[in-house]
Amino acid sequence: MALPISSERFRFLFRQERGTIDQRTWLGGTVALAATWLLIYLANLAADHAGGITKVGVTSLFVLATMVVAACYYFLSAKRFADRGRPRALAIVLPATGFVAAALSFMQPAQGGTFPLWLAYVADAALVAVAIWNIIELGFMAERR
Repeated sequence: MALPISSERFRFLFRQERGTIDQRTWLGGTVALAATWLLIYLANLAADHAGGITKVGVTSLFVLATMVVAACYYFLSAKRFADRGRPRALAIVLPATGFVAAALSFMQPAQGGTFPLWLAYVADAALVAVAIWNIIELGFMAERR
């Protein structure tokens, strides 16, 4: 079965920082990445009932897959930021914020109060704000090169 896009196009969109893309391409790529991540997340939730080593293995795969999706998002968004005339490095803000929020949310119950719960809530709120900024900036604003 052939991919809906060529391997060269896939490599350009999700594995290279060079080039620029328009907002329609960014939206399509972002929806594809979000759908991929959601499927992986649902598989991880299904493994919650398995317990033991199965849960550990599936959760490890989930974390690895999340990092791969985040890297693909970085490459996709770096091109769109360049198209907007902004530094490509801004593309790392959403994945980095997501990893910090996830780490704080995951660690808070396990740490039993080592850091205040509100810190995890602040990180979650920052993640939502950064996601909204990315959607507006990259998905709806015209090029500025």
